[in-house]
Amino acid sequence: MQTMTLRDGRTVAFDDIGDPDGFPVIYNHGFLNSRLARGPDDSAASRAGLRVICLDRPGYGGSSPQAYYTLWGWAADVQQVADHLGIGRFAVLGWSGGCAYSLAIARYLDDRVTHGVLVSSPVDDPQVYRMVHWFFLVPGLLSGIPPLQKALPTRMSRQAHADIDALVASFQTPRASNPLSEPDRALLREPTMRDQWKANWTEAFRQGPAGVIPDYMAPDRTEGFLVQDVRQHMDLFHGDRDIAIKPIASQILAEQLPDADLHIISGAGHLCLLSHWEQILTAVADRAPTHTATSLSDVTSSGTSRAPVAR
Repeated sequence: MQTMTLRDGRTVAFDDIGDPDGFPVIYNHGFLNSRLARGPDDSAASRAGLRVICLDRPGYGGSSPQAYYTLWGWAADVQQVADHLGIGRFAVLGWSGGCAYSLAIARYLDDRVTHGVLVSSPVDDPQVYRMVHWFFLVPGLLSGIPPLQKALPTRMSRQAHADIDALVASFQTPRASNPLSEPDRALLREPTMRDQWKANWTEAFRQGPAGVIPDYMAPDRTEGFLVQDVRQHMDLFHGDRDIAIKPIASQILAEQLPDADLHIISGAGHLCLLSHWEQILTAVADRAPTHTATSLSDVTSSGTSRAPVAR
């Protein structure tokens, strides 16, 4: 883990994996997760010729908590991280709840984002409640009742600190409250993946549930952000056996985006980012422009047309 201090004094934690000279990618993890919510083989990034920056959002892992932030605000944080690392142009990769952040970065850091890949993405749609498992909807639905809203993430946090093995095991069996389908549950029963997820949830709840509640609320604070405004090409991947977020969500999102291709993965669930990590990284690499300079000096002269004001 590396850290940097933002201009307002907050800390952002991140892992810098893959080829240091590879095409840069900013990875945004899902809700209730951390920068470690990725495939277990970091060398896959090197094989794909990518440098992947995996960030902890506020309150997760090693990043400072923040009671209130927006998609716009996170894009401003990412701008500072990219500047700190000397990265000019880059791709975005989002998984699950991190997809909205990836789209916001593409929209607001317009000229610096070349393309993106979204995996198991939700969608802003009136029928969203028919597409997303209630496990992920409850905190948002209880936004007006703070004690109840905090109950689920607080319980998960306590379990992560008290018995991380039991927490992961609770998602390996079928039950009404489990948003993972059988392909996902089978994946978590594999020793390597189980260890990866134990590390991920230990890190996600390192500061208790501090990252979860503002993370749930941030996608609603769009400040006029529309997916139709995202001009970069997006590849969408979704498992056909995902019950956490049904594939129809990615189908709708692909129709809303001006330039997108949808890829349905047969036999995969919500955790297809883990099971198809190398395939997804390859998809990012395949779209990387071969003649695009990626150092910070290449963008400072031309500017960024829609970059958010740094906070």
